Amino acid sequence: GFAYSFMVNNGNPSTAPALGEAMAQRLNTIIRAGEHARECSAQRSRGAFPRALEAARKALLVDPDLPAAHLCTLLVYEAQRMPPDSVIAAARRALRGDSLNGTAWERIAQMANVKRDTALMVDARIQQLRGEPQNTGLRIGIVHLLLQMKQYQRAVDLLDDGLASNPGDQPMMDRKLQICIEGSL
Repeated sequence: GFAYSFMVNNGNPSTAPALGEAMAQRLNTIIRAGEHARECSAQRSRGAFPRALEAARKALLVDPDLPAAHLCTLLVYEAQRMPPDSVIAAARRALRGDSLNGTAWERIAQMANVKRDTALMVDARIQQLRGEPQNTGLRIGIVHLLLQMKQYQRAVDLLDDGLASNPGDQPMMDRKLQICIEGSL
């Protein structure tokens, strides 16, 4: 799917058909880029990494912010055991087209963990939670990390956000009470 929005920059179309034509041209561009991204995925699954990267490059020439192409590049980098910074950079590029992409945030968090960069890992998990606000397990996991880092107020704020949408969640209320006591809040 195409989980990102796009803008049509074709001046101020004076008629509905002109606007429709501008939108159709933009959709054709996205579809062309998507075909190259699918080719990247197909080549990557066959283990043809150079061909996969070339297909991703072609997709990015057509649409530089296409998340699928950046994610395919990311997966190739992982398969080639590239350094964590390369994987993180590819994930960040994917976020330009879809700022709530859970896969990209997941990979940033994983690679930050490999680098032992706890602050980046927690920030990536919090961003991932923005895209999955009902994921209580992820929320509690982040709160646990914040508790280990003695960031009590930040943990409480995260729990308050979760409790705002699910006020009867007993495990979150219990965790909040524990943190408030431990952090003297």
